[in-house]
Parts: sequence; C-alpha cells; structure tokens
Amino acid sequence: MELPDRKGVLVENPDRLDKDKFVKLALAEFPQLREEFAEDDGLLHLQMAAFSRFAQAAIDRNDLDVLVGCYAFLAEVMKSAASDVENAIYVSFLENLDFESSVYGAEAKRLLPPALQKALAELNEHWENTGKRQVESQDNQQRAREERARKK
Repeated sequence: MELPDRKGVLVENPDRLDKDKFVKLALAEFPQLREEFAEDDGLLHLQMAAFSRFAQAAIDRNDLDVLVGCYAFLAEVMKSAASDVENAIYVSFLENLDFESSVYGAEAKRLLPPALQKALAELNEHWENTGKRQVESQDNQQRAREERARKK
C-alpha cells in the first residue's frame, strides 16, 4: 500500500499475526466459537467481542480452566499481533469483560497474565484521562457562559 505522501510503501510484517491467523488459531483452540465467528466473518471486532462473551461466561460460572485458557491464548497472540488484532483485544475483548458485577470477577481479574494486565491498565488510564478532559471541557464551557453572562 502506497503511503499518502507517495514517498514510500507500507509493508505489513509477514511475521505479525493478522486477523485471519487470529481467527484460525482461535477456532483451533476454541471450536465452540465456530458458529459465532462464522456469523461475523471478516468482522474482527465482532469476532473478538464473541470471544469476550465466551470468556465472560467462563467468569460468571467460575470456570477457571476455560478462562485461563482464553487469557493464555490472547497473551500468546499479543506477542506477535498485528496492530488491528491488538486493538481488537483492547477494545472488543478487555473493555467488554465485566469484573465488577460477577461474583467471581475479582478472581478473574487477578488471573489476567501480565500482558493483559498491562493492556487493561492502559485502557483504564485512557478512560480516566478521557473523563478528566471531558470534565475540564465542561468546566471551561461553564466559565465561558458565566463570563458572557457577566458582560451582558
């Protein structure tokens, strides 16, 4: 793919794990996802969300063997994931896991391997910073309204 400035070409690293490789490996490891993945064929984020629901069901029923298998699989994937696969893990897997509502959520969160713990911490920091920026923006808008009202 040619770069927008026409000064080079973007070449994907063939050693990176792309979405097709991810799907193939996921289905080999978790064949029970075959039907849901087929429904969302070619839609990586929807397939990753299906994987997240699968992991969440394991959390909710305290099936630690399945959950640890999901975590280990994704930790291994992250070692060589292409950027779109890594993004899907963050956005469509980790963001969808509910550690708070489940009776077994604290244990499930504790079992996250280091790579997924780091990714979750980065996500939480991102959302915290986004929230702070929104509050600051709202405060600035309120001050501007008050200033305009004083000038009238």
